[in-house]
Amino acid sequence: MQSMSVVTVLVRGSAFGSRRAAEAMRMSVGQTLGDHDVRLVLAEDAIYALNADVRPAMIAGGDVQRPIETLRMLGQPMYAESESLDARDVEELPAGVERIARADLAAMLAESDVVLPW
Repeated sequence: MQSMSVVTVLVRGSAFGSRRAAEAMRMSVGQTLGDHDVRLVLAEDAIYALNADVRPAMIAGGDVQRPIETLRMLGQPMYAESESLDARDVEELPAGVERIARADLAAMLAESDVVLPW
């Protein structure tokens, strides 16, 4: 039996003014349809997409909370880079999203079979 491929989706761009963050998050859900262990990581300005108070109309590309909820229900790990959170004074994370230090993130990326940067 072949093991599942580890696919890490690294989202760094802002969810405001661009569809990239929303598309990356939706694509992460789509990757679960294959034989993949999907890890979603948000860093830099993508961190702002984790704010539950942000209305979908404010985000280019639509609701980013739905992919987060779907990945959580599917048991796929999600992370937010600690240094990015601290630099942007973001303290609260949605259920299922864990903080990850930059050094640990680097190790995760190195261990991944595929890294999809956004």
